[in-house]
Amino acid sequence: MTFIELLQKTYGKSVADAENIQQKLKELEKYFDDNFEDDEEFSSVFFQKFEDILTSSLGMETGDLDYMESFIANMYQQEEFKFLAMNIIPAFYNSGGDRDVFEQTYQCMMEEMMEQME
Repeated sequence: MTFIELLQKTYGKSVADAENIQQKLKELEKYFDDNFEDDEEFSSVFFQKFEDILTSSLGMETGDLDYMESFIANMYQQEEFKFLAMNIIPAFYNSGGDRDVFEQTYQCMMEEMMEQME
């Protein structure tokens, strides 16, 4: 299933809305690539940009960590946005977020990274 199809089936988005969300996430990934700093300030700004996409494009309530967790798990399963998901989770943690949030996806990330190192 493509990311567009995922947004249509799981979140009830039209093709145009799904393409808009996809574009915003690609822009967020470019923002990360162009501006990365390994500090709390960058992590907070980056994660806020992600949250803003979810609230403005998907109608998520601000601070709805369950919704974000589900969305990131879905993103992580999509090759197109796996790298972005792998950056959002540490940004959340680096900005002071609860380590229990995104725990399952984070565990999957760590296991995959360990397998690749073997």
